[in-house]
Amino acid sequence: MNKTLDRLSQIASAAHAVADLTRATLVYRFPVSADVFLYLHAVQSEVRVTRHDLREIAITSHLQPPFAWRIAAEQDDAAVYFVAIRKALLGFAASARFDVAVPRDCHLILKLEGVRLTLESVSDTVDLPGDL
Repeated sequence: MNKTLDRLSQIASAAHAVADLTRATLVYRFPVSADVFLYLHAVQSEVRVTRHDLREIAITSHLQPPFAWRIAAEQDDAAVYFVAIRKALLGFAASARFDVAVPRDCHLILKLEGVRLTLESVSDTVDLPGDL
């Protein structure tokens, strides 16, 4: 009986280790001034945008598996730039969710390709082109 329990414990530990290799959560934080822009380019993923009262842009990336994604994040005086693209050969089975928290006065420029977009706490006019 003890051998069986030990074996089950080993199997559970191995499964947990494999799961950790196939998932990653990365957090990007950018201190910003007023009237900042966020340019976000995401491909075949889920993007959730919320507004907050902090002077920072925070992007939390939930990647599965992390090695199937190319992510670039940069900042200059005018904007924060964030790009998340699935790698061509590995990305067919990849998934990701990006939780984006921006200041209330942040201007959003979103380039989305096959993305599920959620906008929370919106109090403004949103203009989307007709050929989405």
